[in-house]
Amino acid sequence: MAMNRTPQYSIGAAARSAGLTPLVLRAWERRYGVVRPSRTQTGRRMYTQEDVDRLSLLKRLTDAGHRIGGIANLSPEDLGVLAAQSALLEEVQQRVGDRSREGAPNYLEEALKATADLDASGLEDVLQRASLDLSPVRLRRELIQPLMVEIGELWRVGTLRIAHEHLATAVVRTFLSGMNTRQHVSPGSPLLVITTPSGDLHEIGALLAASHALEVGYEVLYLGPNMPADEIAASVNASHARAIYLSLVYPLGDHGVRSQLLALRRLVGEELPILVGGRAVESYQEAVAAGNMLPVSSPEEFDRLLASLPGF
Repeated sequence: MAMNRTPQYSIGAAARSAGLTPLVLRAWERRYGVVRPSRTQTGRRMYTQEDVDRLSLLKRLTDAGHRIGGIANLSPEDLGVLAAQSALLEEVQQRVGDRSREGAPNYLEEALKATADLDASGLEDVLQRASLDLSPVRLRRELIQPLMVEIGELWRVGTLRIAHEHLATAVVRTFLSGMNTRQHVSPGSPLLVITTPSGDLHEIGALLAASHALEVGYEVLYLGPNMPADEIAASVNASHARAIYLSLVYPLGDHGVRSQLLALRRLVGEELPILVGGRAVESYQEAVAAGNMLPVSSPEEFDRLLASLPGF
């Protein structure tokens, strides 16, 4: 049966049908040329059923662990073969009670053991192997984020020492920084400034946010942690950034951090979007509300907010 090549889907409808966000769809188009929608006279993108089917296949395969850069330009036939192989593997795993995964590395367990042993090279090795086996999204959500949360909890109850947390942070920081440096965005992509406010020294959340933003098509100006409000504002003005993302991890409900948030809003004006995420956000609810900032509660919410920013 011939494919329907009549443009009939807006970008929102095409993204919903394929299980994507419009932000990710635009990023995939810009960076990888996964589909080439037509344009209306007013410049709106329009997609065919063939486009939506291709996007759906790509979404299914990236969810299964394939990197979008490695499959973006495959033919429909090759994508179909990969999808069939993935479906067959999933079916086999379900039939045997997922026994086929028992021999697979438990990256989180390995990473925790390397941290407990103060084995920096061992932790580096786990991260490198996991990066070859997992998509960037799964790497962040299934390894790096839970690893740092678990290390923090083990330190809180006294199982690990501050030296363990510092070692893991140093290794993960270097790994994420390298991964982010290898990301390339198209010229003219909107710029997002990412940092933590003065008083917050924990930067892994900010680096994870930078990785996420780069993947979906933003250029990122990463300032590191512990940045005073006036320095953040100066960087925004010099770079003509479209928005700011602040990672708030620790301390909780600190007066100094609260003052920095409000000062930043005054310095950059009322119009510039300021996104705030991290486990400490709830403790700054009043300042976030007073500064008209946008709280980020999940990766999906981050996608939605990034997609809604002016210029993307």
